[in-house]
Amino acid sequence: MIKSVKLEWALNDFQSALTLLEEGLKTYPDDPKLWMMKGQIMDEQGSMEEARTAYQEGTKKCPSSVPLWLLLARIEERRGQLIKCRSVMDKARLRNPHNDQLWLESVRIENRGGVKDNAGTLLAKGKFSNSTPRTC
Repeated sequence: MIKSVKLEWALNDFQSALTLLEEGLKTYPDDPKLWMMKGQIMDEQGSMEEARTAYQEGTKKCPSSVPLWLLLARIEERRGQLIKCRSVMDKARLRNPHNDQLWLESVRIENRGGVKDNAGTLLAKGKFSNSTPRTC
């Protein structure tokens, strides 16, 4: 299924690719790659709102998919919704505790947003939340 979608996408036949994706999502709704591809195709076509919706639905079906959470956060950031972007990252870190990528992206988002104090705070939290407890 994924290879067929990639082929149609590469041939710029977006409608066929989206049709195949819809079929695939009916059969495999918990496959994060299908949700990511749907969002990326929508975004590439200029339908940022539909891409955002695809990523949101995908994170509901596949809450452990870190790349899906990152795509959702980045689209919120591109829309200029820093507060919504923070919220997405908070949810992602709650669903995927101890994931370094999510902490790093949260710090980078704050840096790009010009909020260096928040970036430092997140960096400190991430450093200690991911450390394993020491035993004596």
